[in-house]
Amino acid sequence: MTFPWKCPYCPKTFATKEELESEAAPNSEKKRLEYQVTHKGCMCHRAPIMLDIPPEDYVADVLRFALREVHHTIEVTVRRRCTTQEQIDKLADFLHSKVNCVIKVRKVKKKQGVKEDKTPNIIGRECSLTMHHSEDMVRTILSEDDPRLEKALMVWSCLKLLWREMTTRMALDTPAFRQTKARAIKQRADNYIAALIAHGTAQDVYLYSYVASQHLPAQVLRHGDLLDYSMQGKKRSKGKNKHQSDAAD
Repeated sequence: MTFPWKCPYCPKTFATKEELESEAAPNSEKKRLEYQVTHKGCMCHRAPIMLDIPPEDYVADVLRFALREVHHTIEVTVRRRCTTQEQIDKLADFLHSKVNCVIKVRKVKKKQGVKEDKTPNIIGRECSLTMHHSEDMVRTILSEDDPRLEKALMVWSCLKLLWREMTTRMALDTPAFRQTKARAIKQRADNYIAALIAHGTAQDVYLYSYVASQHLPAQVLRHGDLLDYSMQGKKRSKGKNKHQSDAAD
């Protein structure tokens, strides 16, 4: 990095390294979110840690994808539609009874006073259970005459199809099967993204949705079946997995 240095994501220019390092971080949740979006995930004008490692050299963790996308889809399709404390409680009770997930309760200051924000803490197999009960969950919050109902159900339908594609093993690990699997994952991911946009706006497309569309197909072409490297709650390079496998043998 040479100075003066211009941030590639915003108009700001830094004359010296000291000036860059003294840059104050965003001081509110809203500003932090805006910064993360406009700077592609960079913090304080610094490049992402793994910028020099091509995404196709790594294999995305399928479980982590499910955890983040299920949380995000709940937020987009139902949590934002909860306008009363009664609806928030109803959603929390549904997830606790049907999915058996822990509900984290925190106090949030609002103009009307302090409200309880009940956030589901979904882990592991609870992701699959949430997707299984997604239609009932959406109908718990949205009425039959709500114009957003069908679009919300379509978002969940597309997510479930993408998840099924990601967790279905290839019959054979050959170039032809890899091509077919990569195309199928991309198509399912693109459908999910389109459903998110149709339901809300382009701002509702989450980072993991983009990864599924743009990077998972390339990872499948290069490494083969995603399930050989995933479902362990960690992101690993192919080399590391192979080393661990050899050590286990």
